[in-house]
Amino acid sequence: GKRLAVTSNNAFSSYHVPLGEIAKHGFDPFNFFSQILQTPEGVYSERVLAELKDGKADVAFLKQCALETYFKEHPAEKSLFRVVEPKGSGEVCARSTDLYPTWTLGSTKNTSPQLSRLVTSAVLDMPKTPDDFVWGVATDYSRVDDLFKTLKIGPYEYLKEWTIRRFLERYWPFIMLGLFAVLALALHSKRADHLVKVRTAELKLAMRRRASLEKKSKEISHRLETMQKIGAINQLSSIFAHEMRQPLGAISLYLEGLRSMINDGEQDKDKLNSVLELIKEQNIRADAIVQKVRAYRKNVPKRDRPVELSDVAAKAIESLSVSKPQISDKIVSDLHRPSLVRGDALELELLTVNLIKNAVEAVAENPDGLVKVEVKTENGNVLLTISDNGKLAAEEDLKILWSDFETTKEDGLGIGLSIVKGIAERHLARIECRINKPHGLIFQVNFRKYEEGRGQGKKQ
Repeated sequence: GKRLAVTSNNAFSSYHVPLGEIAKHGFDPFNFFSQILQTPEGVYSERVLAELKDGKADVAFLKQCALETYFKEHPAEKSLFRVVEPKGSGEVCARSTDLYPTWTLGSTKNTSPQLSRLVTSAVLDMPKTPDDFVWGVATDYSRVDDLFKTLKIGPYEYLKEWTIRRFLERYWPFIMLGLFAVLALALHSKRADHLVKVRTAELKLAMRRRASLEKKSKEISHRLETMQKIGAINQLSSIFAHEMRQPLGAISLYLEGLRSMINDGEQDKDKLNSVLELIKEQNIRADAIVQKVRAYRKNVPKRDRPVELSDVAAKAIESLSVSKPQISDKIVSDLHRPSLVRGDALELELLTVNLIKNAVEAVAENPDGLVKVEVKTENGNVLLTISDNGKLAAEEDLKILWSDFETTKEDGLGIGLSIVKGIAERHLARIECRINKPHGLIFQVNFRKYEEGRGQGKKQ
């Protein structure tokens, strides 16, 4: 940003050499100064110093020894000037740059060798100058060549123009860094694609597992529903068969008696026969309904087979946990083996499912709700115990709950416990229900332990 005074902007030692020093410091030498002033007298150095002395310039370029020559003629002005970053010590002339060949003699290509030799011999034989300078032989021009290359002048003028080769030579570290970045990006992209494929495969596997679990859940739900239907049909069949066949049989007998009375002429035959036919049709229809309900049950349970009650309980817990995953963390189990009982595995599972399901529903709204399922052998009996910490705490509610076809649920039918009681009775088991202090319920079913070769015996 300073102003520069020079004798000529084409001079080697007083222009190009100082610019090379500026380039060594990492600056652009041709754009380093804000203004370059050339003296009209050309290489006359006193005019350059006058520009500097008058404040028209901030710095001046001079060839070596020009300042010392000026001080000999103007000794009073030594204090006005200083050399920027002087180099060397004990030399006749101060300098700010490395030394280059100064005055150089050369010959044209048309000069004969004999003439060149004579001139060289004459120059080398010249005596020293008053400043103690002599002519010598310059053998190393490499620094001159380096200067021209740095400034991109002379034979290196072409460096000012960019080519692909020069671009590669100049910026190859950055190019390599860019290529490495591209390679890294490609590797990252490939790795990302691999991870996406892995994650996709994992997702597909998870989806297949989920679909499998959903299918299994549906199958178990269907199985539980079927079991409920079978239990309900069994219970209803027993109720209808037991309660309806006796009155229907009595109606048939009454009909026969009435028909005899009519035939004896004691009543109006036409009217009584008409009524009796209607009654008989209803009787036949009622009997058909009973038979149809009983026909729904296709498989007759075999209650004389050994059944591992712990396995039945575990299967019931698994079925409920799969069909309703939200309840799985509310169920704990303590299942001891062996726990063999005599009975039908399907009916026993239905009994266990109903008891666990009721217990889970009782603690559904309790964040600390817990249902415990326990199977153990005690005094020759196998005990199935299901307990919960639900809200039920009053003995009156327990009596209502334990009644046939009664329930404490707003939308319940009261048939679940009826099914449980029916299955327990058919397996000669004793079922008890009591309050789990301070609140909740405990259901305990007492089965006789299975013994090989021993029948069911009589109900006690």
